[in-house]
Amino acid sequence: MAALAASPSPSPIRFSLLGHKARCFDVRFQGNLLLSASEDGTCKLWDASTRRCLFTFVHNNKDTEVLRASFVGPSGSLVCTCGADGVAILWSKKEGASSSSWSFEQCGSMSHSEEQIYVSESVYNSSTGNVELLTAADDRLYLWDLSAGEAAPRRSWSFVGSTRERKRGDLAGGDGEEDEEGEGADKVAFGGPRNPEQKAYIFDAKPAPLSTHMIAIALSDGTVRVIDTRLESSGTELVIDLSTLVHATSVTWSSDEGYLLVSFGNGSISILDVAQDF
Repeated sequence: MAALAASPSPSPIRFSLLGHKARCFDVRFQGNLLLSASEDGTCKLWDASTRRCLFTFVHNNKDTEVLRASFVGPSGSLVCTCGADGVAILWSKKEGASSSSWSFEQCGSMSHSEEQIYVSESVYNSSTGNVELLTAADDRLYLWDLSAGEAAPRRSWSFVGSTRERKRGDLAGGDGEEDEEGEGADKVAFGGPRNPEQKAYIFDAKPAPLSTHMIAIALSDGTVRVIDTRLESSGTELVIDLSTLVHATSVTWSSDEGYLLVSFGNGSISILDVAQDF
């Protein structure tokens, strides 16, 4: 049973929400509502003001890790859970349920041929006035149309790793200096025998807060790509390349869209000035 564990002052922790039985992978706020996605196969909806669990979503079965969860739209009545089984499930609040009684039912699902969905974001389409859903698995990004009452794929993009070569020292996060055998000048392209197709795997993607047609994507080849979903042609994305083979693990926009905040697999964080690019 979900319960509140109080923390004594002067700890910065205001309160803790207890209820999951394994690691949590994602949390989201919307007003007073909070979503949490867990390795235990569930996603929980919480009331942040009362610290009470309002509803527990079971994603297919409790053997499937829930990697991401998101509110779809502003009302909190539509939720998406994304699992390690490659399935994203849409949940709608049952008709007739009161504001104090939360109950959801499945209203659609989106199957990804790839496993482990690491992106789930609500996107407002300013052209149609509809709310769409952004998901990603492996090297492919999907934009789903929800206007017909069920999810239908509207667009998808795939990404190839940067083809320019780097010094061997960069592979370990080094400075590229020559090793004992003087091979520092040798080059190593992204990919290698474990990834011969040079796929760039997606770790995170975020729509811009104002220009929601702009999507920033953090990729395993260390680049950040920005795409404009209004453009029909592929290969037109902006590529921000920081000359490192360390994974770009997450990305987010500043509120004015002038900067991107990016984290990397070596523990570093970079703030990128992109105001001049848009």
